[in-house]
This record gives sequence, structure tokens and C-alpha cells, in this order.
Amino acid sequence: MCALAAVAVGTPGIAAAEAGPDGRYYGSLAAEIIGDDVDVIWALNYPSWVESDAQAMSLCESANCSVMARFSNGCGSIALRNGVLMGGTGFTRGEAEFAATSAFGPPDLVSMSAGGDPNPTVLRTDCTALSG
Repeated sequence: MCALAAVAVGTPGIAAAEAGPDGRYYGSLAAEIIGDDVDVIWALNYPSWVESDAQAMSLCESANCSVMARFSNGCGSIALRNGVLMGGTGFTRGEAEFAATSAFGPPDLVSMSAGGDPNPTVLRTDCTALSG
């Protein structure tokens, strides 16, 4: 079991609120676990996922960082349960958070019996300029 003591919020990507050629705004949420900390990095309102992914990843501190959620004209969320990260997306903040926490499946009863938390915790949710 991995107990994480703190959550650090990374520096956001600079967002120029520039829609892509398709008129959509793109965003990416990346996360990494560094020791007992979780670092969440975001990049919003880019003209493509290539650009939002690149911005988010450029702010990572370790090679263990990865994009957990990609969204367009919507929202992305990252959740944590017992040292595991999951991402989710949706048109609204609520939909994205539901998708991220649901990605874990049912409560982790094995971890709960070992003193872990059976429920995920939403670490961060962000939305692009055009979202629900």
C-alpha cells in the first residue's frame, strides 16, 4: 500500500485561449507521483492536444509523469485512491469527476481491510473555455 502524504499542484500551462482550426479548445491534465507527493499539471485552451500535452509534460519534474486526461470543449479530472491515479473526462466538471472516480471500479475492500481508503479522492478538475 502506498500512502501519499501531500498533493502538490503544478504550475499551469500558459493558455492563450486559442481555438484550433476546428474551433475547439483543448486541454490536458498530467500527473506524477514523486515520493509521497502527487504533482498535478494542467494546460488549458490550446488549439490541439499535441500542444496542450506538450505544455503539460514540459512542466513535469520526473520521467514518471504522464497525461491522465485529454479533453476538448469540456473538462478533465484526476483522482487518487491508495497510491493509484486515474483520469476522466466529461462535458461538465461533475461528469469529469464522476468518470475519474468511476475508473477505479467498486470500492477496494482489500485495501480497506488493510487500512487503505476504499473511495477515490478528486485531486484536480479543470475545464476549457467552451465547456458545459
